[in-house]
Amino acid sequence: YADMLPGASFAPAAEGRYRAAVAALRRGFQAVPDLEAAFQAQRRAGVTEELFFRLDTHWRPAAAALAAAETGRLLAPLLPGRPGGGMRLGPAVREQRQRRDLGDLLPPADRTGLPTERFLLRRPVPARAAGLLDEARPEVAIIGSSFMAPEFNFHAELSAALDRPVSLHWRVQTR
Repeated sequence: YADMLPGASFAPAAEGRYRAAVAALRRGFQAVPDLEAAFQAQRRAGVTEELFFRLDTHWRPAAAALAAAETGRLLAPLLPGRPGGGMRLGPAVREQRQRRDLGDLLPPADRTGLPTERFLLRRPVPARAAGLLDEARPEVAIIGSSFMAPEFNFHAELSAALDRPVSLHWRVQTR
């Protein structure tokens, strides 16, 4: 969202990096979504739920849901077998994000009074109690960074979109 960065501009070489990366990934695997296009289409459609936090480098659950829907749309035809066993999501509820990694970069005096950010989240609905051997083996595994953290809901949204179990392995990079 270059328009959200007043006074900033991107070098011409940087402008095409995302599209080049998507094209390179698609040469090796066909189910690579173009999230920039999906996010811009959402924005043009006038959806009011913001996709990224203002005081944090992470996406909001709304962006994770959109990314999961796009990923699921491309991935579903490639999966063997029949759907079943995906997570169910509850109604959207308002949450507040207390953490703000960009706000924490400000001098201490400027950090006071920074607002928390409200967002919508559809929490997974607990499934019936199952025994250890009842659990279906996931055909899809998410391996990623802090963007894949359960608090952003990508994992649950993808499982619901595919109606299949999805495993999650994520790690926050520490300095």
